[in-house]
Amino acid sequence: MMPVVGRDAQLLDEIRSEALDPKADIVTTLNKCMVLKGQESDRLRAWVSLELKGYEQPTDIPAYRKTTSPLLINWHNSGWRREGEAISAVLLPEVCRGKITEDVFLYFPLPMIVSLVEERRRRGDATIELAPDGYADVVALMNYESDVEREITKLYWSVSLSVLEQVVGAVRTTLVERLSEVGVDSPVESRSGNDAFVAGQVGEVTIQGDNNQVNYGPVVVG
Repeated sequence: MMPVVGRDAQLLDEIRSEALDPKADIVTTLNKCMVLKGQESDRLRAWVSLELKGYEQPTDIPAYRKTTSPLLINWHNSGWRREGEAISAVLLPEVCRGKITEDVFLYFPLPMIVSLVEERRRRGDATIELAPDGYADVVALMNYESDVEREITKLYWSVSLSVLEQVVGAVRTTLVERLSEVGVDSPVESRSGNDAFVAGQVGEVTIQGDNNQVNYGPVVVG
């Protein structure tokens, strides 16, 4: 591999300096990576593109974007109203079991994660509520199958903002690692700890009696 020279070398030095600076805007730094040229930067740009645009396939999601959180429900009946009541994944409709669990995959584009953290910290929040995409269909099925006198209104995970902050930190660390492999005389090797996270807990299923597809990647609901 040929070392990086000229303008790219100068830009690379700038990117490396910003990556090591915890006060530097990580999103801006990642955007600068996208203008690096040369085959030696291909793998770096591919990873940066996923971080900036978000992940679509569970097999692409790195381990640092996976967390766990109890499943919670909000419900009410004629006399009671409860919020944030824990529910076991085994009590979900059969079609969802093994698909919706306590495992949460953070697909979101990094700029969205940074923005959410900043916004919620300003509001004084410590957590953010995430729900399976299409959760309304799951909730409707839960209510249809339930023999309990209550109406469930929301199914979600309550995730600490510190988890999202850790994702941002992990992206910065991974960037430093990948930058160390650009412009040196050895090929960039795949990092099993950062590249692929095996699918199994996330997928798409069809709820019986409904033609809609439910994608269990999370969406922000509160």
